[in-house]
Parts: sequence; C-alpha cells; structure tokens
Amino acid sequence: MKTLTLAMHLVDGQPARGPELGSVKFRNSTFFVRNFFVIGDNAFYSTEYHKARASTNFSYFFVRYFPPHLTQLAMLYIAYIHPFCNLLFNQISFKNDGDYLFCSEESNHKCWDGKVLTRILQDESKARLDVKINLWAYRHIANAIAKMHVKEIVDHFEKDDALWERMLVQSKDRSVYA
Repeated sequence: MKTLTLAMHLVDGQPARGPELGSVKFRNSTFFVRNFFVIGDNAFYSTEYHKARASTNFSYFFVRYFPPHLTQLAMLYIAYIHPFCNLLFNQISFKNDGDYLFCSEESNHKCWDGKVLTRILQDESKARLDVKINLWAYRHIANAIAKMHVKEIVDHFEKDDALWERMLVQSKDRSVYA
C-alpha cells in the first residue's frame, strides 16, 4: 500500500500535496463523490485545491493520470488487497468498509494526511539515495527537473495566483456576457 502511494506520487505528473493524495476516494460515500476513475485502460484521480479558497471562493482542479502499469497495480489493489484488508479490519472492529484509497490503520474512515506520505517518501529516499527527501523538497526537485528537461510545459507548474485569478475572472466575464 505504501509503495503504491509513493508510485502514484512520483509518476503521475506534478507532485500532489500530501492531503490531496490522501483524500482519493475510489467509491462514493454518503456525503462525497469518488474522485478516482477508470475509463478503459486509463486510471486517473481529480483533486480540488487552493490555499486561499476561503477568501477568493476559487479552487483549482488537478487531474493526475496513471501510466498503464500503475493503473494495473491500482486496480489489483482496489479489487483484491483493499477488500481483504477491510475483511480483516471488520473481523476486529465490526465497522463498515472505508471509501478512501489510503486510510489510517486505526480507522478506515480517516484518510492519510501529508505526514504519512512524507514518512513514506523519506524512508524510501533514505533507503535508495541515502538522503531523506520530504514532500516539499520533492515538489521543488520535480519543478527543477521540468524546467531543465520539459521547458515547453514548465509554465503550468509555476502558477502565479494573481494571474490565475485574473484569468478566471476574465473567463467568467466572457462566458456570462457572451
């Protein structure tokens, strides 16, 4: 489960923030709609994020696609491993299955936060690179790699909130009055 989480974080484009990846739901719940989808052989998840949402009332939606092999691993996890883990959990606690793809060992209704993903990334980077890398550092490393090797798309990684908000307002104005 930890390896799948790390693989999702490393290979699906711009690195997600910890709370984004932890909040992936693979099925609908009573109050929330799932955000993990499979269409054909393609899997992806969508998250909503904005630091200043409370003051601006704007959010950004990020869609992260999986490569084919990661899609297969995620589907095997959802089809076989997750139900088996829930079966064992229910034998002990008599609670319903959770909806999160990655959830706490204490409660399958509590999603992982950024601390869990940070710990996983630090453990794996220490074991393989002999350096502990946290989420913040990895996001900067990924941006530096994009700047160096994928120059044509790097502008999408560096968003200027003021610029994005002006673009959103302009697009709203055009769609309302068009």
